[in-house]
Amino acid sequence: MLLISIDGMHELDYLNCVKAGTCPNLAALGQTGVNYLAASTSKPSDSFPGLTAIVSGGSPRTEGVFYDCRV
Repeated sequence: MLLISIDGMHELDYLNCVKAGTCPNLAALGQTGVNYLAASTSKPSDSFPGLTAIVSGGSPRTEGVFYDCRV
């Protein structure tokens, strides 16, 4: 399995770069890769705990990954 996570990149960003032809390598991977449309990070999300949730399937609490949530 190859998981590519580009910080700050959303589905629309990917679609726009493919349409514009500015990310040919990502576009080529997208032709053969699997797109999990219902995938989601933990809520609330932060980069590291969110990625940990995607990779492990566990929540930040169950994985012991905490982050500073200042309100």
